[in-house]
Amino acid sequence: MLFRQHDICAQDKNETVLDLLIRYKIEVSYSCKSGHCQACLLKCIEGKLSSQAMAGIKETLVAQQYFLACQQSAIDIQQAADVDSELLFRRAQISKKSLLAENVLQLVLQAQQNFSYRAGQFINLKHPLGAIRSYSLASVPNEDGLLELHIKRKIRGTMTSWLFEHARVGDEIDIGQAMGNCFYTVKDLDMPLILIGSGTGAAPLLGIARDAIKHHHQGDIHFYHGAGNIDGLYLHNQLVTLAQNQKNFSYHPCISASQTAPGMMRGRCNDVAMAELNVEQQPRLYICGNTQMVKSTQTSAYVAGVPLQHIYTDPFEYKDLRSIPR
Repeated sequence: MLFRQHDICAQDKNETVLDLLIRYKIEVSYSCKSGHCQACLLKCIEGKLSSQAMAGIKETLVAQQYFLACQQSAIDIQQAADVDSELLFRRAQISKKSLLAENVLQLVLQAQQNFSYRAGQFINLKHPLGAIRSYSLASVPNEDGLLELHIKRKIRGTMTSWLFEHARVGDEIDIGQAMGNCFYTVKDLDMPLILIGSGTGAAPLLGIARDAIKHHHQGDIHFYHGAGNIDGLYLHNQLVTLAQNQKNFSYHPCISASQTAPGMMRGRCNDVAMAELNVEQQPRLYICGNTQMVKSTQTSAYVAGVPLQHIYTDPFEYKDLRSIPR
């Protein structure tokens, strides 16, 4: 395969384009390596693309032979090229930075162009040096164009280190289009919403809850937020206030690894939610956070009788195959 004047060879049909580039130590953007974040998009110049490598990509990009390097067999591609970043990213300005917890940053961005999204979706941020990372939106679409993200600090993280330590209010950053299918839709207004999130998985759920309330959702809204200790419940005060002010909203804080406080539940948020699940009420489930938790909860809910079309997920994929962890 020819890429940036490198002539490289795939080992077998199971080696993806991304794995091939990594093996040859060719620097390319990637993050989750599962096709979820779309950070590894490339353009096919010559070759045969699989349907899996184009799944979830905008039709306009598919028409231009863009594909997911992590999902495409390298043996079928003779030549590939980098994408035109102007097609994928637009400029935004950092409007606000504040700590929600010691290791959780609230980042508010002002999009410089009209930005379309649904509450609960995620966007890619592009580091000045090229690294791309995905973060879920906690905001609700409105006319001010502000986008709110909750970002957990990662040890030696390329993106998080820059955002926490170096980025300043007024700085500009490239952002990608909104993606993901875990968002609120204005239908079935009387059905219960069960929101289950671990860590910063609370961010998209906060956006979903805000959007449901904004659209006068009539069914009960149950928000289960889980953390290992009390400090991890970084939205606790905000969610307590929301529960006090919104009669159909209930907040269930869950602690799994340390002592709880009054009003908090002991156990993992997904276990607590599943124990209280009433399938006969035909709930809609939104599950966000740690990948293993999301997938196991989705399976448990389905086995319990919740149809898959009523389960919306946002797994925080995190795979790092680099020599220095991000």
